[in-house]
Order: sequence, then structure tokens, then C-alpha cells
Amino acid sequence: MPHTQYVVEVQAVNAQGAGPASITVTSSTLEDVPSAAPTALRCAPMTAHSVLVSWDPLAPALARGELLGYRVLYAPAERTSELSGETTNSVSVALRGLRPHTNYSLQVVAFTRVGDGPASDPVFCSTEEDVPGPPAGVKAAISGRGTMVVSWLPPTNSNGRLLTYTVTTRGRDVKRAVVRAPSTRHEVVLPSSSGSIQVSVAASTRVGEGPPSPPVTIALSTTVPARVVSWGGVTGVHWEEDVSLRCEAVGIPPPGRTWYRDNIIINDATNKRVSSYPDGTLVLRDVQRKDSGNYTCRVTNTHGEDHITYVLSVQAWRTGDSGGAPLLGLTISYKRDYGEWQEETVPPTQTSHELRGLACGNHYDLYVTPYNKVGDGRPSENLRTKTAGSPPLTGGREGVVIANTSWAAVSLAKWSDGGCPISHYSVAYRRSSSTTWVVVSETVDGSRPVELGGLNPSTAYVVSVTAHNSAGSTVQEYPFTTAALNGGIYNVLT
Repeated sequence: MPHTQYVVEVQAVNAQGAGPASITVTSSTLEDVPSAAPTALRCAPMTAHSVLVSWDPLAPALARGELLGYRVLYAPAERTSELSGETTNSVSVALRGLRPHTNYSLQVVAFTRVGDGPASDPVFCSTEEDVPGPPAGVKAAISGRGTMVVSWLPPTNSNGRLLTYTVTTRGRDVKRAVVRAPSTRHEVVLPSSSGSIQVSVAASTRVGEGPPSPPVTIALSTTVPARVVSWGGVTGVHWEEDVSLRCEAVGIPPPGRTWYRDNIIINDATNKRVSSYPDGTLVLRDVQRKDSGNYTCRVTNTHGEDHITYVLSVQAWRTGDSGGAPLLGLTISYKRDYGEWQEETVPPTQTSHELRGLACGNHYDLYVTPYNKVGDGRPSENLRTKTAGSPPLTGGREGVVIANTSWAAVSLAKWSDGGCPISHYSVAYRRSSSTTWVVVSETVDGSRPVELGGLNPSTAYVVSVTAHNSAGSTVQEYPFTTAALNGGIYNVLT
């Protein structure tokens, strides 16, 4: 075992018994990485920006060296590529500088001078809520004589569950209106048709109201130009789902709308999977990866024109790409010959991984499958490989069997393990003139010679030894002849 002190002495043994022991030598094996991960990983939120992580200490026997400390690996659960680490020599650590109201995946590893041991199974922990950031965008457009429509995008950092929005208008007076989330639209009655008005929007969680958006100034007018009050932007959708692209517009006279795909007019009459509706919504059904692209809605009337663009990304796996969504991890599937499939998951940033606890000297099949929030991608090609080691190796025959007239001893000292520890031996013997084997034992540990009793003098025998390890078994036969009645103890190999 690694990092273990051993006391070694050598003692010769023959058929008459054990001789005197050599002087005692004390030595230690080298360190290795820990053989196991810390257990009982726990996590509790502290604030909107910190969590407390703790675990049980690693047992000294599992450290396989001088335990230098622990490393906590953490990342947002939806963005595991943003992996961070915190090192400590304690069994708890406060992780700070985290994002509010974010679910984190956490693992812990123990390490020695040689390196890191295996990581624990992940646990998940969310930070507390905080006040939200400002809305990501605000639009205001005159919608009719004496009315205005305000629309906005939710905050980029919601920092919690959004409860309400406060719409503030500043003209001759300051007015505030509260809109319940998830609505992102509000109609304002204007005090007059001249001058200007400023609009800002602030979001709230249960913690409180966040900062307002930068104010938007609208010049009041008696004309109502065409304006789009919906929002475009990047839109991700899963493969074979339906997607609706909204294009709500205002204006007097009512504006006309035209949809474009990559600057080419969309004709829904020639595409059964595409439909446009009077309210300006464009619906794409059963989307495919080829449907990804820029979709633009353009509105016009006699007083003006406006447009928005959606960048549609259909997220589906295809050989050689990420599927349009960030990788969440990789699954390594492996099995030994005649064994069951096993799996291990690694972070997407990892480009190599050591599989531990495999059987020595065995063939394995393995492949790697990436996955994202859409699902599993196409697996890699199967890799056929083999762990180091071979079945046990026999040594020379000389001195293996010693016999007298009715007794023989079989030494197993000349066997070598082939790189995989020998688990046990099977020993049997027969007369050379017979085909019937007498089984001595199926579970010999090899620590001392195997004795055969009740033999006949001056008789030829064959003893069969089978050595077993995880890589296989090796059989070796040793012929010998017992001594005559007036003989002594000697080696006889015929």
C-alpha cells in the first residue's frame, strides 16, 4: 500500500522446517494521491453572494500520503464551464463573491504532494435572493391620441424571483404605476399632446426594488408613427419544438408588417411549417437546425417605419458542434469483457480523466458522450484498450517439488504475478499412469509449500498448479517420482 511502513525479514524454509530469520528491515512505500473522495459534503447559503461548504475529514488510511488539504470545485449548475476552486486545510470553507439567487454545483477533492484524489459526488446549493438589476431595455412609443405604450425586457440579473415592476413617468407630474411580473408592458395615459415625457422602469424581488433603467425620453406629437413595441434578440429553441416570434406594433394609420428571413421575404403560403398572424406573430413549427438564422419584422405607415430582428438558434446535437447550447459535461462509459457498463461524469472543461479501480490486465471498451441541456450528443467512436498486467508467469521447474517415499512438498515461490497480484492457487495431482486427478485445494494462498501425503514409493506422479489473478489463469504441470523405500528426500523431475 502507498505511504505505508513495512517491517521485512526473510526466513528460509525447507521440508524440515523454518530456519532463523534475517535481521529486520523497516521501509516505507512512496506517497500516492488519495484513494477516495471526502464524504458527507454539505452546503448552506449565507448571503446572496456566499455559501458555507463543509464535509467529513478524509480517513488517514485513504489519504495514501500526507494530506495537505482540500480543494472545493464549484460552478453555476447551468454554466459548469465557469469552474472555480478554493483551497483549504480545514473541513469547511465559505465561498464568497458568488452570484445572487444562483444554483451552484459543488465538489470537494483531497490532495497530497502527488496530486488530487477523486472528486466527491456533486451537491447543489443556491445563494440567497438580492434586489434585481435594472431592466435590460425599455421602449416607449405613442400608441394613439393621448396614450403611450411602455415595454421592457426583464433584468439581465434578476437576482431572485421577480414580483413587480414600477413604471415611472416624468412630465408635468411624476407618476408611478406597479405592474405585476411577468408582464412587461404598460399603457400610459398622456397629460397632453405636446412637450416630452421621460420613462424609467425598476424591478423588485422580495428583498426590495432594484435600480431603475436609464430614462427614455419621448417627444409628444399629434402624429403616431409606426413603432414596434415587442423585443427581438437572441432566441434559443430546442430541436423539433414550435417557436413564436412576436411583432406587436402601434401606429396611426395601422402599420403594415413584413417578415424577412436573412433579408429574404418569408412567404408562409409556400412553407407549411410557417404561419403569420394578424397580431404580427410569426410561428415556426417543428423547427430544424436549418431554420436557424435572422428573422426581421419591419413595420411601416405614412409617418414612419421601425423593425426588430430575432437571431434564432435551434439547439440540437450534430457531429462536430456544440448543439447550439453550452456543454454541461461529458459522460465516460466503459466496461470490461463480460462485465456491465459503468459511467463516470466529468466537467466540460476537463480533457482527460483517470479511471480508477479497474481490473488489472483486462481489456476494456469505452466511449465518451457529451451532453448539454438539450440532451446527449453523439458518442465518440469505441476505444478498445487494456490495463497493464498479464496472467501469472511460471518460473523454472528445478527445486519446485521435493519428495520422499510417501510425501512431497510443492513450492510456489518461483511463480511471478505478471503485474497483477495472484489471488490464489489450485493444486491437484495424479499418478502418471492415471487420468484421475486428486484435488488438494482450490484456495491455496501460496504463503507456504503445499504438502502431498499418502504417496506410494518409487511411483511417478504429476502435480498440476494453476495460478489465478484478475488477468487470467496459468497452468503448469510438474512430474516427479517418489523415492524408493531405502531412499531419502530429494528432487525428482522426470
